[in-house]
Amino acid sequence: MASPAVIATDVLAIQIVGSLYAQTTITTFHWRINSLVGPATLTDVLNAMVTPLVGEFRDLCSNQWTATLLRGRRVTPNPTRSYEVAVVGGAGTVVSESLPPSVSGVISRFTNSALRTGRGRIFVPAVPEIWHENGQLTAAGVAAYQGFSPILDLPMAVPFVGEFDPVLFRRPNTAVNVEGTAVRSILRSQRRREIGVGI
Repeated sequence: MASPAVIATDVLAIQIVGSLYAQTTITTFHWRINSLVGPATLTDVLNAMVTPLVGEFRDLCSNQWTATLLRGRRVTPNPTRSYEVAVVGGAGTVVSESLPPSVSGVISRFTNSALRTGRGRIFVPAVPEIWHENGQLTAAGVAAYQGFSPILDLPMAVPFVGEFDPVLFRRPNTAVNVEGTAVRSILRSQRRREIGVGI
């Protein structure tokens, strides 16, 4: 089945799906399409995002982790089912054992709203052991996360497709532009969630 066409103002949920110690990791991002250089489908967007998104994300992860696919769907308007593209050569670039899959780093995101709905978080899997000390990220880990943060709060130019604005998405159909980020040095332990829930 062909993936649907996308247009400016569509809000997309894009997930990096990976594998760490035989467990699946999922990290979800939301973007609003600001502009397109020409006609595009959801699959076109996913293929074009592999390099700028996964390529940068790998630099936060232990080489024990591997991105296996990029999954995406339109969440508003007119939600679609999810579509996937494979990721080749998606191993993390930090040569180190990883902390367990239940432990993640956190990058907080903020909008102009002071309400709780104006805040969100990105959970980063496969925290390298060399970036861990007493339950916190080391200075090297914090610096690496800060280097990734512009993808989360600045418009992203997706080659041959267009420009995408990072947003916080709240059901049923509210998307607010992200205005800033903050790296949290304290690592988080997450309970296991049903795969696919929450996008």
